[in-house]
This record gives sequence, C-alpha cells and structure tokens, in this order.
Amino acid sequence: MNINKGRSYSIGKYTFVNYTTFDSSQLKTVWEWINHPSIRANMYNTGLTPWESHVSFVERLRDDDKNFYWLVYKKQKPIGIFNINDVSFDDRSCDPGLTLSPDMLGSGLGLDFIFHCFLFCFETLGFNQLHSAV
Repeated sequence: MNINKGRSYSIGKYTFVNYTTFDSSQLKTVWEWINHPSIRANMYNTGLTPWESHVSFVERLRDDDKNFYWLVYKKQKPIGIFNINDVSFDDRSCDPGLTLSPDMLGSGLGLDFIFHCFLFCFETLGFNQLHSAV
C-alpha cells in the first residue's frame, strides 16, 4: 500500500487531488468551503479558520504520513473534500471523512460521492478497514 501525495487519482468520473499539490486557487476554494456556515456546523471545530492556519495546516501535511486530504472533482468541477486520518499501514486501516462543497449540499450527489470515496480507499489505495464515527 502506497499513497503518493504528488499524484492525482481518478476513479470513475471523480479525480482526487492531494492538498500538498494545491495552487493558490485550490487552496482558497477549500478555505472558503471550510469557513462556510453550512460546513462549519458539522465540523469538530465549528469556529472560523484563519487563512494563516489553513496554509500552515496544508504545509504540515507535506511531512505527515498519518493524515491525507484531497480536493475531489467530478467532471473537472470541484465538488468536495475527502480525507483519511490515523492511517495504519500495518493493518491497512484509516478513519475517513468527507464533505461536499456548500453548493453541492442537497444536490442528490451525496451517495455517489460517498461510494466513489470508498472505492478510492479500497480499490485504489488498498485499505482493508475503515474506522469511522457518524
């Protein structure tokens, strides 16, 4: 099992672009999403994320081998965020998380998005177990 942070992955009509490869536009897009009231309300930390904290978080991900974040595109349109945390390469397990963009909430895309995120975990990245809380 190997996760290449410098590589974009595709499965079906979805493309997963790692945060560590972001250009300034992608960085800003994700920052705006995580500060949107509809998204913040469902996050562990519901406060606003300052720009400097967001940039610092993405920079720390470059050296992090336990947590991975992707901006997810469907047909070249950014539609959400997918992450895996607490990665164990020994037992091939992780704790996944996902968020649709504010403009995709209520669009009916949710189940298809989740399905492709799980396919990405199992078929592309090679995980055996996903541990999560709802």
